[in-house]
Amino acid sequence: MRRNLKPGRKRWRRRFGNPLYHWTHLELKKYFDCDTLLDSHNWREVMDRCNRLIASDDFLPRALITRSNVEVICTTDGPLDSLEYHRLLQQDDSFATRVLPTFRPDEVFIPHGASFSAFIDKLATLTGREIQRWNDFDAPSRSVSTGSMNRAAASPITAR
Repeated sequence: MRRNLKPGRKRWRRRFGNPLYHWTHLELKKYFDCDTLLDSHNWREVMDRCNRLIASDDFLPRALITRSNVEVICTTDGPLDSLEYHRLLQQDDSFATRVLPTFRPDEVFIPHGASFSAFIDKLATLTGREIQRWNDFDAPSRSVSTGSMNRAAASPITAR
């Protein structure tokens, strides 16, 4: 006798239904105050209702972030990013959510890709130095990367 230790998809769906179906209804209720059970006959009506709501100011990104009680958003930032938008958000008293930079130097670790070439060009422009060899690259990249990390760590961005 063969015993199935792991319930199959059909058995799971018979017991609980499709998790996406349940998740969709939770989202429809939470954000759109829609209690209608979605099916193949009323999906257009539900979609039209949601699209009308999405067009309102209550569904602008900041409104959704505030309504969802998001306290912190962390962005993905390269070593040459200026973080100017982080500073602008920090100065905006109408937006209470903290927006924090993270350090992700992906373009530095793909030495044969187009992103690495673009990174080297931008680094040369920012530092005013020509970069042809490793030694040309090392000092300016440390300076700029350390500066970016220091700006992120020392700025009032993280102090909110």
